[in-house]
Amino acid sequence: MPPETSRSSSLRANRKNNTVHDDELTFKRLKGEISCAECKRLKLKCDKKVPCGSCDRRGCPNICPNGTLSAGQGSRFILADTKDLHRKITEMSARIHQLEDGLAVSHGYQSNERHPLLCDELLEVKFWPDKKSNIPQHHESDDDTVERSLDAFGTLTIGGQGEAKYFGGSAGSEAMLVASLGWEDAERDDHTSFLPESVRDSIHELVWTELPPEMRAWALCEAYFEHAQWFLSPLSREEVISDYMRPVYNIRKEDGRRKYDPNDNSDANPHKLGVLFLVFSLGALMDLTLPPANAEAEKYYRLGRAAMSLRSLMDAPLLETVQGVALLSAYNHVSGRKASLDSAWSMSALSLKLAQSIGLHRDCARWGLDTKTIERRRHTFWAISAADSFLSLHTGRPPSCPLAYVDCEFPEDVDQTIDEDGKVQMGYQRWRFYIVKYWLLPVCEQMTKAKGPDYKTLLQLDAQILQNQAPKNFKFLVDPEEQERPSSIARAYLLSQFRLNTMMFIHRSFFAQAVLDHPTNPFRSPYAPSYLTAYRCASAQLASSIHFYNRLPELFIRLSSFWTHAFTGALIAGFVVSRTPHSGIATTAFIELNRAMDFFESAAHKNPRAFRALVILRKLKERAHKIYFESHSKAPSPSLLGPGASGDNDKHEGPDPLALFGGKAFVIPTPVLFQPRPEKPSDAGIPPPTDLYSAMQPMDSTPLNYGTFGVASPPPLPFGDFTDMPNMHWHPQDPANWVSSETPTFPESVPSHLFSDIPAIPATAPDQAGAVPPDPMDTPPLSFFGISQNSSGTEWQWASLLRDAGLLDGSQQQQPFEAGAGA
Repeated sequence: MPPETSRSSSLRANRKNNTVHDDELTFKRLKGEISCAECKRLKLKCDKKVPCGSCDRRGCPNICPNGTLSAGQGSRFILADTKDLHRKITEMSARIHQLEDGLAVSHGYQSNERHPLLCDELLEVKFWPDKKSNIPQHHESDDDTVERSLDAFGTLTIGGQGEAKYFGGSAGSEAMLVASLGWEDAERDDHTSFLPESVRDSIHELVWTELPPEMRAWALCEAYFEHAQWFLSPLSREEVISDYMRPVYNIRKEDGRRKYDPNDNSDANPHKLGVLFLVFSLGALMDLTLPPANAEAEKYYRLGRAAMSLRSLMDAPLLETVQGVALLSAYNHVSGRKASLDSAWSMSALSLKLAQSIGLHRDCARWGLDTKTIERRRHTFWAISAADSFLSLHTGRPPSCPLAYVDCEFPEDVDQTIDEDGKVQMGYQRWRFYIVKYWLLPVCEQMTKAKGPDYKTLLQLDAQILQNQAPKNFKFLVDPEEQERPSSIARAYLLSQFRLNTMMFIHRSFFAQAVLDHPTNPFRSPYAPSYLTAYRCASAQLASSIHFYNRLPELFIRLSSFWTHAFTGALIAGFVVSRTPHSGIATTAFIELNRAMDFFESAAHKNPRAFRALVILRKLKERAHKIYFESHSKAPSPSLLGPGASGDNDKHEGPDPLALFGGKAFVIPTPVLFQPRPEKPSDAGIPPPTDLYSAMQPMDSTPLNYGTFGVASPPPLPFGDFTDMPNMHWHPQDPANWVSSETPTFPESVPSHLFSDIPAIPATAPDQAGAVPPDPMDTPPLSFFGISQNSSGTEWQWASLLRDAGLLDGSQQQQPFEAGAGA
């Protein structure tokens, strides 16, 4: 019997017709002509939008218009609480992380093999699906490598009162000796400093006597967390309250003070008192109701340093020892005291070395510590690493703890949020730690190598920075109509600086080489991308500084780093004008240089760093003004654009600047600059730079196109959107209100040499004519220009540009030394 072909043919035709019909329905739903599939399934009224209102209200906009949910009991309840569900998933992920740490520790005591529940596939369960690709994968070649890594994790010894020592895998014998010795024998060692006993007793009595009243102490702590913690915070608010403030003031209420004990590691040990006083000092320094350089901040800084001297920093350091040294660094960096940048960098490096000695750089969950201790150690390490990486970038010095030696996890992100799409967005502190680990530390390690990075490596760093975007919930600019808290403005400023400063510093040296190689047209240089990027970052830096200073001058007048960044931007704009006057961006750079001069003149009588920068900028502007107008009135000549173009002010002895690019390095001693008194600053506000902002375009998140460069139209800024910047003015306060007449007093029994290197607080205010107190720093170090004495060859390109501009002259002498520096 022949097969029946008519039935099979009809079935194929029906399937084909159904497929065509389904495609037509899908197309119509996408066009909004018919109801979506889910509304049709539930027989709901559909507004035919994509996604429709019904699906959006029910929490399933991602399936609209052609997807459907499988029917089942309870599905409506889950969809109605989508945000709560995501929040619960986040909490469960954090809990899974803690349980994994505990399982790894407990299983490690019993076996050297990995627990089956800790395989790579199962470890990824706690992460969101869209976040897995962003997590660095560290695959080992075989199980033996993993086992060797676990065995070599190291040993952490902890004393009965919090003392800690860490020994790595190669220090097995030393760890055994310490373990056999025990902390009881170690306590017999005197952990005090070299001070005589009578002096120690006097200092101990002093620090307890000078504790501020409790109400004032709480106010200073609040000022610290409101205005200063965004810059450096090795302590959380809860830690300061529960572990520092309450124990110390409870003791004060009970017996007034403690007797001095060199081995006291209790709630009132000297280093805890030192940390508390340093929190008070930073709180007073950033208290907007007080003058910028007030006596109260200096007083608590001295008391904090005195308390830290009562116990050895090096022998058996505590966690508060690390925190105290980090706060000393923070005060020196923020206050702008004499040699502040060098002191801040040295203390920051010391805090990281102390952190390594107690194992903060290793993830302490493997040692089975309690959750609170784990979070404290993680937060402290990444906070001081962030400060050290910024100082390393600004000084051109190597980071104190490279990433190759770090496996410490980030602390818990208590500020994370859920966006409208249900995705987890990092909080400010987590984002700050993230960029330190994945941006700043890799950049610092590459830029501070002895040979220096090649240009290909620099462009790779550039692309890596541009590809990482900040969380959507961050605000980079603050609208003047919004009554924002000072903490919000400070946080927005720092967010704007992460990418700007990093890009400006990595391109600065090659910017200098492009300018010196091709002064008539730097776009012909192979380093033209750096020339353009450095200028555009400098332009955005000046715009950002003016914007935030106009929003909150009382805060930013106190920050020396704020003026350092703006000063670097002004220098780059000045070099564009003075060295490449025929460049297509020279005219805009000339306008920005004049605006920067107005900006610094308005603040020079309030901030010593702004005053010193103004002295240098005046010299640069004089030369730039002369060259710019001469170059636009006649054809350029080699004498005009060469190293001696600045006239008598730029005459110097030494090798040709181009020799610096050939690999030869030079020792450049610190110059002596005459500092004239600044002219009377205008009471009018800074001219609104609306023309500059309107010329800028929004940020392009893709890497720069390094092919053809148009001179007249540079690419978008690698920062953010400065368009439509509002018209803002500010009026400076009476300078007499900025300086306190109070001076700290101390008992005669305390040796004066303890505080000898701290400058006295001026008792009189500067007058309205712009006079400033005598600046103790008549000779700005090279670090004032962002240069280290031991920098790589690329940094000396920037030094050469400064010297040719007449900014490193006077008593300067140059002595070549035999050293190869790669560029």
